[in-house]
Amino acid sequence: MPETVRFELTGEMGEHVYAKDLALAMCGAIGVDGANYQAVEYGGSAVRAMNISQRMTLANMAIEMGGKTGLCEPDDVVDAYLDGRARTPYERVLPRDPQYSRVIEIDASDLQPMVAIPPDPEHLAPANDLGDVAIDQVFVGTCTNGRLDDLEIAAQVLRGRTISSSTRMVVTPASRQVLLQAMERGISRPS
Repeated sequence: MPETVRFELTGEMGEHVYAKDLALAMCGAIGVDGANYQAVEYGGSAVRAMNISQRMTLANMAIEMGGKTGLCEPDDVVDAYLDGRARTPYERVLPRDPQYSRVIEIDASDLQPMVAIPPDPEHLAPANDLGDVAIDQVFVGTCTNGRLDDLEIAAQVLRGRTISSSTRMVVTPASRQVLLQAMERGISRPS
């Protein structure tokens, strides 16, 4: 059984701050090796305010801190998501007396939109601090940014704008279902 790092996430995320920004802040707090071979648990009022998509982003980002797995405390939001999806009946299981290798508290109210700067996600900066930066490639997708709400946010940012001819944009929906929903809503089209 791996040790567990607990992130206690409080406060409310501000405008244009999303679960990915919060995950990057956590990675910046403990580094890319900060949870090596450990489980990463997310809880607190900021997590309880998140939808399933945002919680999935957190869980998937555990790997960026070296974590073996990432999990959010189960609650009614999780139960509603699993309703009709779970193949067998289940019961919520919470540790009776959890022992954490450490607990890190982060107030989501203090966060700004973040940018991970190469070579890895522990090197970050608030997007507003970067000034004018030429962008060669934009990637929206996979398990941390490829759900329907992620694609809707990207479409909203791009609406009425043109991508530079020197910038390549790649969009990879998290699943075929997400692709079909995005096409249905007119925010994606096959290439």
